[in-house]
Amino acid sequence: MRFSACLVLVGSLMHSAYAGLVWETTYREIRVPANEKELFADFGFKNTGTAPLDIASLETSCGCTVAKIDKKQIAPGEAGAVHVRFDIGSRKGEQVKGIVVKTSDRTRQTLVLRVLIQDPVAFSQREFVWSSGGPATPKESIVELGAGARILGVESLNDQFDARLEEMDAGIRYRLVVTPRSTGIPVDTSIKIQIADPKKRSVLLQARIEN
Repeated sequence: MRFSACLVLVGSLMHSAYAGLVWETTYREIRVPANEKELFADFGFKNTGTAPLDIASLETSCGCTVAKIDKKQIAPGEAGAVHVRFDIGSRKGEQVKGIVVKTSDRTRQTLVLRVLIQDPVAFSQREFVWSSGGPATPKESIVELGAGARILGVESLNDQFDARLEEMDAGIRYRLVVTPRSTGIPVDTSIKIQIADPKKRSVLLQARIEN
């Protein structure tokens, strides 16, 4: 029994000495506007063991993601962080990047960075369709603006449609209402939304009357 107890104690001490890194989190989700060029995120850790620990390597899932550490060797009880820089560039929507951290105790930890790149303007509906000869009822789309975006104007590229904006939440949310003057003739055209954002662009929504 004493021999067994000694084995348990030695095993416990060895586990403590090589406990490795304890992470504050291994997953981060960050929302950014589309006009941002890059993103920085930190993954904090602490060496909870009684022996120094080396960061053997950092591997990222793509060239757009760079990971660095302040120092390679982490002393017992010392805290640190993996610093991640993500190049946003022209990327859109959801981006999930992985960073694999390998340490001298032969452990391997994957860190996950989920980036949600928000478009400066979002539409609940991008297409308006009526049946030829059917009722000319108004159709709408909710328009939501991100940081730094403004709507300069809205126009139909065909006189058979009227398009107007109704303010719901000043500077943030609008209702775009599109109404055909008649549905007697098939038409395929666009509603043009002029946006003031870093890209100074126009967005085209589809409007058509089909057979």
